[in-house]
Amino acid sequence: MKKQDLSLLVVLFLFSALLGSCSAEEGAPSPAGRWPMLGNNAQHTGYSPKTSALTGKVRWRYLTWDEIWGTPVVADGIVYAASFDHYLYALNGATGRKEWRFHADGWLSGTPAVAEEMVYVGGEGGLYAVNTARGRQEWKFPLPEQAWAAHPTVAQDTVYFAAGIFTQTDTGAYGSGYFILYALDASDGSERWSRQLSHGLPLAGAGPCPAVGGGLVLIGDGSNTLYALDSRNGTEVWRFQGKGYGEMFSIPVIAEGTAYVSSSDGCLYSLELHRGQLRWEFCKPGLGPSSPAVAGRVVYLVDHDGWLYALQAADGTVRWQVELDSPVPSVELAPSIGGNVVYVATISSLGDIYAFRATDGHLLWKITGQPGMDGSFGSPAIAEGVLYVASGQFIFAIE
Repeated sequence: MKKQDLSLLVVLFLFSALLGSCSAEEGAPSPAGRWPMLGNNAQHTGYSPKTSALTGKVRWRYLTWDEIWGTPVVADGIVYAASFDHYLYALNGATGRKEWRFHADGWLSGTPAVAEEMVYVGGEGGLYAVNTARGRQEWKFPLPEQAWAAHPTVAQDTVYFAAGIFTQTDTGAYGSGYFILYALDASDGSERWSRQLSHGLPLAGAGPCPAVGGGLVLIGDGSNTLYALDSRNGTEVWRFQGKGYGEMFSIPVIAEGTAYVSSSDGCLYSLELHRGQLRWEFCKPGLGPSSPAVAGRVVYLVDHDGWLYALQAADGTVRWQVELDSPVPSVELAPSIGGNVVYVATISSLGDIYAFRATDGHLLWKITGQPGMDGSFGSPAIAEGVLYVASGQFIFAIE
């Protein structure tokens, strides 16, 4: 697939449909020195207990050869990021020095996941498992040429990921398609189960990311439906249908026996985890399929018009809201929470990054116009008192 064709499909998906092992306690944050996958854990809460990056000063930046459409992840002092230049990078978290880089068969995109001594990363044509010590490929789960592996989620000994499968017209152009959710053995990449979801929809690039918790795998599709599947075998436990027409490609969150998911119908839904019953909904015209983050009894969400909301987890009422200077149109740009600070990256051409006090939304600092910052397609990662974010072709460490 040509990169130009792929990029167009990715942009269409990101803007129309829409980036470690799991904790011993489900929904609990990873240790403060780790942010091993999208949203920090298999439940994608986006929370780390340690406050960090209170000054907004750039510690280091690292230039790759192409764009990064995902979130850096951190484990054992190493920062991992996947780039469209075919490389998975492993950088020293303190200095930004390159430890190694792994060359894949095609473009890489989305957010890697680290568990045990392996880093898993998706890309064009398959999902890779790479040894964290040496940067050597341990196995690859192959996909057809016209397929794309999205962000992986690792829970215990299983890797879950969605793969976009494109249909091809007689002229060779890529059109609508569907995606398949896979569950693989993390040690050798053998398939445990798979389930096809979502017909006739554009899917590419970073794509959807399943949340895993309470024995369930949650993932949405283009029919405005959230599916809850048994994590052991992929059988359907329940499904939830949003209001009217829409797409539910946002990244689900699991916290305290509740599932949170938003839709392009303009609503964030709070559901009882094990039965899928609606607890409350928060609807705004500009909300779109933005992905939430959860810390304690508060749900944080940014809409496409550039408003950051803090909602009561119990009933969805607004605790506070604050307007940003730039929009956040990508579903993968969920807020990230470190202790009492909420961080938001935007897709602004100036690469704006904000830090707000979690209790009242007071702006602590804002970074804008830094050399190399060109908008972000992934949320920040927080580890060891440092904020890591990808913007354009760069990886930044901010303290």
